[in-house]
Amino acid sequence: MALNNYLVIEFGIGFENGNQPVILNKISINDSVREVLDEMKENFEAQYLAIPDAVEVFELSEKYSPTEKLTYPLVQAELPELFDLYANTGAIPMNDINLEQNLSLISFYFAIFHHVNGSRSVGVKRPGQFKGLLHKKVMRFWDDSLSIVPDNLFKLDSDFDFFLNQNSIDILHPSGFLYISGIDRHTLANAQLVTNALGQRINFINFAHLAPLVAQKVSAVKLISSIKSRPDLEHTNEQKLMNKCIAHGIALNQVGGLMVPADADLIPFLQVLDRRLYDYDLLDNNTEQYLASSRKRQP
Repeated sequence: MALNNYLVIEFGIGFENGNQPVILNKISINDSVREVLDEMKENFEAQYLAIPDAVEVFELSEKYSPTEKLTYPLVQAELPELFDLYANTGAIPMNDINLEQNLSLISFYFAIFHHVNGSRSVGVKRPGQFKGLLHKKVMRFWDDSLSIVPDNLFKLDSDFDFFLNQNSIDILHPSGFLYISGIDRHTLANAQLVTNALGQRINFINFAHLAPLVAQKVSAVKLISSIKSRPDLEHTNEQKLMNKCIAHGIALNQVGGLMVPADADLIPFLQVLDRRLYDYDLLDNNTEQYLASSRKRQP
């Protein structure tokens, strides 16, 4: 795609700031860098479209391969930093920074594509090429802007990890999205609220009782996040759930007249509810039990 298909392409970097939000800065670039950023965008789109699977929603509890075809809603409450990056691109300051002195502080870099039709998309990348890996597309300051030169100062990658759009995120490399988005931190911080809300969808489980227990275990938080995304959660059958728990040796109690697992069985209970704990009964005298790393449903 030619550069004349854009009003402008801007470039910026997110710097680590201790435990505080990442500091964003734009950096001036010339057309040689814009061409490389456009090539990265085209590579992203080509790989994303080439994956034959249907687009799936990113789930924190899933195990993904390095390259996937995923999406996630760009919601301020869940991803405030990424939401602000997209919504407030015009407010990001322009500061030409000594990259050589600040390489260790760079958390990610991004490119803002202002399309001629008035839309905007933001490609974001974890800097896998910044620290010593050989690559042909290197940038340094030249005449007050960044440009492509044969140097080892600042290296661009071949594609982006994900793209921010007006209402959604297209994700090609899940590990980069997980690292940059902080979705695991936000999910952990909101664990009790999310767990409590599930009580409105399944009225025979005491999620209010489980909420503080869930917040103490990262594995439980990931499972709750996955359970929350199930569109069929309201159709969970109480007796079938009880039978499945009994088959897996999960102790069930009653609190306030509602079902809860024994504290020690919280994780396997959530695994059953999330369709991850399952069994096979093919042997003469033994039932085999397994834990799925993914709950992708077969067509």
